[in-house]
Amino acid sequence: MVKLLLQYGADPNEEIDSGASATAFAATPEIRVLLEAHGGDLGEYDTSWIEHNDELLTRVAANQSDPHRIGAAFAMSAHRPDLLARLLGAGLRMPAVHTSCQGYLVEFLLSRGAPVDLPDDEPWATPLGWAERRGYQQIASILRAHGATR
Repeated sequence: MVKLLLQYGADPNEEIDSGASATAFAATPEIRVLLEAHGGDLGEYDTSWIEHNDELLTRVAANQSDPHRIGAAFAMSAHRPDLLARLLGAGLRMPAVHTSCQGYLVEFLLSRGAPVDLPDDEPWATPLGWAERRGYQQIASILRAHGATR
């Protein structure tokens, strides 16, 4: 079906309701490859295929100035320590706390070299500051045990 649609001029970069391309929502790796072969692009924010695309994984990890991409990469890997390890190995720098973090993820990030005091946009917004502000006492304790200060 996808081949037929492409033969009749379907645009693999047509945006779907969410703003992502058809390529990003391809049902299988084979369909994604077919769409890419016809000019389909994952786009700057499409991370749905990140684990299958080393170039995209590296691009996401390398762009430290884009908090949306970093957030998407983290959300994608929040329950996938293997994928998070690949992102960190590719150079992704993340603070040791995030609004959706759980204690085991903070431990995981710290064990992979996440900076314990990486500041955010606000002066108080260190990982420890975020944990305290959100009431994450377990995470605050873990961060303090690793030398975090305010």
